[in-house]
Amino acid sequence: MLIVTRASAGLSACLSVVLLSGCAFPLFNMEERSRPRALAYRHSSVASSVEPPSESRSEQARPTRALGPRKSSVLDPSPPEPDDDSSSGACYASLREANIAFERVADPTPGVRWPIRLKGPVRGVIFAPLERGDRMHAIAALERALSLVSWSRDLRRAHVRKLEYYSMYRPGARIAGSGSISGHAHAMAIDAAKFELDSGVVLDVLNDWEGRRRGEDPCPVRRQESRGSRTLRSVLCQAVDRKLFNVVLTPHYNKAHANHLHLERKPGVDWLYVK
Repeated sequence: MLIVTRASAGLSACLSVVLLSGCAFPLFNMEERSRPRALAYRHSSVASSVEPPSESRSEQARPTRALGPRKSSVLDPSPPEPDDDSSSGACYASLREANIAFERVADPTPGVRWPIRLKGPVRGVIFAPLERGDRMHAIAALERALSLVSWSRDLRRAHVRKLEYYSMYRPGARIAGSGSISGHAHAMAIDAAKFELDSGVVLDVLNDWEGRRRGEDPCPVRRQESRGSRTLRSVLCQAVDRKLFNVVLTPHYNKAHANHLHLERKPGVDWLYVK
């Protein structure tokens, strides 16, 4: 019991370091990081004065054969920067102390400074890409993995044992309509689609998320919902309340997000955007 407590404390401390300083990703556009947002989330309430362009899977960045650079792209031909033991070392150690199996990615991962792959359950929850064998989309930034470790506690309380997603990493991904860099380009976002419960029931965002009126606040949980929809909304809103993610797009946002929840953690910012 003491070991678990220490691991949890270490992860919390490391996640704080990630979000505030040490592991903050250096390649994020500084203009994007410092730009003020008029839309803020407070206690499951969203003001809707700003409507950013949607992020559509159908308008992802065009693939490149060798993941090489192209005009106006985040793809960087230079080799990844070496790990800084003072910032990333403690984060790797926290994953190990929590018994999270992972591997460092040696393949080229433009836009991702500390890429890893999860190799097993995260505190009882399996995170798996929908397409088997899709190793590229399963790459997560170290910062991303730490927030998933924190979220797994809420997932297990809801009896979720497996979460299937479309992607975490998409090299050079852009936000449709604006051309701005997507969190997927840095492996800092996850498109969660299906949640498998201990009972074997699979909750699919496309089919089981109810009351998806456009522009409506996705939180809090609706009492009139079915149990499946309440479960999906509950694990999402708990994560937002705990500020594990600060960019959250749901089926209430647009058609492009009808089948998944876009959960992103942007380092170096203190605002929240939930739609």
